[in-house]
Amino acid sequence: MGWARWQSFLTDLGEGIQSLFVSPGGTCPFCGRQIEGEAGERSSWAAWLSEWVCPDCLERFPFVVPPLCQQCGRPLRQTSGTHCQDCLRFRRFFSCCRALGVYEGALREWIHLLKYGGRLDFGQALGRMMADMVQRDRQLAEADCVLAIPASADRVTARGYDQAWILAQECAWQTRLPVANEVVARVGSAAPQSLLPTHARRRNAFGQFAVAQPGRIAGRTVLLVDDIFTTGATLSEVSRVLLRAGARRVVAVVAAIGVQRGD
Repeated sequence: MGWARWQSFLTDLGEGIQSLFVSPGGTCPFCGRQIEGEAGERSSWAAWLSEWVCPDCLERFPFVVPPLCQQCGRPLRQTSGTHCQDCLRFRRFFSCCRALGVYEGALREWIHLLKYGGRLDFGQALGRMMADMVQRDRQLAEADCVLAIPASADRVTARGYDQAWILAQECAWQTRLPVANEVVARVGSAAPQSLLPTHARRRNAFGQFAVAQPGRIAGRTVLLVDDIFTTGATLSEVSRVLLRAGARRVVAVVAAIGVQRGD
């Protein structure tokens, strides 16, 4: 599917399910339950979410809460440090990453349905939540454009869509940032990261991406969008090639992040 058709598809998708986000009196985008209430001053993110996500789904959502790693955004069990073990051990090429929640429970279920169950409306809902996080975070809010981590052509063909693009499109739509589509391309045919152990993922990601249109990101702060942060190897590799191509800075937002035992 060419980008023009893909963009048109996402626009139609957004218009078709826009009623899911109308509050008060709308329906929860995750369970379809009717939401009652009166719109008022939204003094906090939780208050804003409560206008269009039902209390039960909010209760099930495993939000990331402080303390968290100042670089990758992973929750820290140790309260004395500012960075997780991986960010201390390995060089990261992105300046910071933030996640909506931990990859477990309801969030894991919803992402799984987005990726494998055709629930594109879940991507729309998560993308809107990610956009609100971007606008509230000082470092993420400096972004000039939005770019999804590109999936392999085989996966896009098998699913019929790229879940990261759905998240990125909604994030861009809500933040009014341009989408830097087709700037980064996959150029390798490495094994899927999900099939590899942690220690092999960094090596596997190296050399798998190239910047096809460097002029579109030169001197700009790029916001990368993806569904899951596991080791951060893919995110860091895309950040590396963007910086080499002239990007000023790379920041990222993901729907979910894994938690490691040692942090």
